[in-house]
Amino acid sequence: MAAFDAGFLIFLLHQNPRVPLDPRTRQPVTKVKERVAHLVASLEKAREKILIPTPALSEALTLVADSASDYLSEITNTYGFEIAGFDTMAAIEAAIAASDAKKRGGKKGGSDSTWAKVKFDRQIIAIAKVRGVETIYSNDEDVRKFAEREGIKVMALWDLPEPPPKQEEMFDETEAT
Repeated sequence: MAAFDAGFLIFLLHQNPRVPLDPRTRQPVTKVKERVAHLVASLEKAREKILIPTPALSEALTLVADSASDYLSEITNTYGFEIAGFDTMAAIEAAIAASDAKKRGGKKGGSDSTWAKVKFDRQIIAIAKVRGVETIYSNDEDVRKFAEREGIKVMALWDLPEPPPKQEEMFDETEAT
């Protein structure tokens, strides 16, 4: 199972999402919507579910507020997506992660982000962990650090390959008749 955080989900929902910079090249990532669409198609073809933790869903929907109900309907009616809430097991996992971070020297686990963002990111990771997610798709460095501590692989947008070029039709359909 895979999971999307808000940063990835927004590429499916927003008509004109802000394009991130590839930290290796410091250039804008190319073909962002195409990369995410290709990823979704590949996961669907492999019959792999895409988990959307509710904190990530909430964050993404605030960015498309005018169309939030339409997008939510599309997500809930699409086979490959599954929305998962912050339940008791996830709360326990998030509490353990916070406790472990305090023992290592700080409740924010080395993050420079606000305490609110750290808690939010931990909720996303905790939901993913209890649901058996193997890979989370995120461009967020804190999500990356927290996920990797929990043994979850992280893929950023710039890690995804560009989709293969579309194959041209060999014959014009009008000529075939």
